[in-house]
Amino acid sequence: MSKKNSDKHLNRFSTIVEIITNLGTIGSWILGAGSAYILNVQKFPVIVPGFNFTLDINFQFSLVLCSALAYVHFMQNYWKKKKEELSLSDSFMEFSFWELPRLKHPLFLIPIVIIIAVCVQIVAESVWLLVISLLILGIVIYFVIRAFSYHLSADREYETLLLQWKSDAEWRERWFRRITAKLDNYGKAKVSDHYEVGIGFKEKAKLEIAFALGQYFEKYEFDQDLILIKTSQLPIGHPEKTIFKEDSEWILLHRENLNIRRDD
Repeated sequence: MSKKNSDKHLNRFSTIVEIITNLGTIGSWILGAGSAYILNVQKFPVIVPGFNFTLDINFQFSLVLCSALAYVHFMQNYWKKKKEELSLSDSFMEFSFWELPRLKHPLFLIPIVIIIAVCVQIVAESVWLLVISLLILGIVIYFVIRAFSYHLSADREYETLLLQWKSDAEWRERWFRRITAKLDNYGKAKVSDHYEVGIGFKEKAKLEIAFALGQYFEKYEFDQDLILIKTSQLPIGHPEKTIFKEDSEWILLHRENLNIRRDD
């Protein structure tokens, strides 16, 4: 048998095993939620013969929890296998509490709806089970709100911008030329030196300039013997030193210019 045919059969076997595994996982949470529902709709409590064990609402609630855990396991496996292929979130927490609530994968919500429906039917008969369910729901809502607060915040928007700038070769080349010109002519380059570019004094502009200085420093720190520092941290007497921290800004300069004085 050729190596190509052997690999083909191996891939086919792996696919079959994966399907069987997924079906087993899906069956486990369906069995748990379905069994809990069937037991709950019985007119009389079900007792296990020979053990005198009653399958009451506490047992039914346990089945629902087991079903939920089995489903979480299934989603986690799916996320691990499809993360790169489908460009899913970098963490399972983000996938669960950010992507799913935004209906990016609506089919994954169907089992959750079924589990919640069965759980509501069961906990309606017990106060303490209702309290536990509300506590679990509160924890889930907390993480959902936390994920939305993070992703919809200005900080997340800035993080996205930084990633875009870092991966944009044209952006890097353009800013490196500007910074090189400042260093060659004045021996230093600070944030306010680049306001002349025309991007203004807005926070986004300051962030872009400071990030460009950081990227330049990261690449040429040792080749050009550079130092990146806040102007408020410069030695006393340095012409660029600022007294108040609110007036401080990032400055990039050659190390030989770090200790120069105003009268030099």
